[in-house]
Amino acid sequence: MHSHQWTVPLAMAACLSCSPAWPAEPPVPEGSNAACEATAQALLQAQQRVDQLVAAHQQRVGNNAIATGAAFIFLPALLALRMDPSHERELRAAQTQVDSLLRDADAQSCGDVQRLPAAELATLPIGVGDVFVYSEHVGQAIPRTLRLRVSSLERRQFVFEWASDAGSGPWVQDRAGNVLAMPEGPLVYWRNLLSTQPKPSQRLSGEVSNVNNATARVQSQLVAEHVKTPFGNRFDPVVMELRGEIEPGSPPPQVEGVMVVDRRSGLLLRLELHSADPQFDLERRLVHIEPAPR
Repeated sequence: MHSHQWTVPLAMAACLSCSPAWPAEPPVPEGSNAACEATAQALLQAQQRVDQLVAAHQQRVGNNAIATGAAFIFLPALLALRMDPSHERELRAAQTQVDSLLRDADAQSCGDVQRLPAAELATLPIGVGDVFVYSEHVGQAIPRTLRLRVSSLERRQFVFEWASDAGSGPWVQDRAGNVLAMPEGPLVYWRNLLSTQPKPSQRLSGEVSNVNNATARVQSQLVAEHVKTPFGNRFDPVVMELRGEIEPGSPPPQVEGVMVVDRRSGLLLRLELHSADPQFDLERRLVHIEPAPR
């Protein structure tokens, strides 16, 4: 990994490696009716409420208590983590609403209401089966290659499959690009640092964590958008500046860096962190795309 200090995020975004041209994605026929779409929208709101309650509970019981499965671990596991009665009732009610809406969709023969509508799928720069290849440097370790394959694209979340020399497994993001679930293994991940509609004046407080349960409390802020990359105009990148400190520590080590993310899909294009702690001294960048046949 390069030891020099980054200067401006735009320069970092511009040095992303080149990629082959992406073939045009044909439109997918839309078959949902108005009633099914209404059910799908209500389901999405109910699921997002569950996500909010889960996130609030995570903050109370500790960031790493359910760090390997927030998108998949629901009531049985969550309620075992010392949830207060009022929060428990609210979460049960929200999950009950989700279950009811899923039954409604089934009764209406709506099919998979969690899948993105065809019109929205056609606007995304990623598709099921596409593989995104990253190069990652952590501290002084030998660079390694990471492969991220798109498994499913849903209204609420995007599901990928990680593969590397250290292991593989599901990697789940919300629509902004925040990580909801990740496989076991030495992967740095982030939460609550990205918004679907970032604004320059907005600061988000989140975290960057790693497999050793070390966590950096970080604030992110939009510093550039619509920047150019060697991937042409397929992506709409936003550049987020990251600043924070690693816990625990006395004094806590500082961490700073940038994250370049596609606005439409939440796909990471580049992450660079600098810190005296080698666990948070890394660079992960997209270097190649393997499009799935369309």
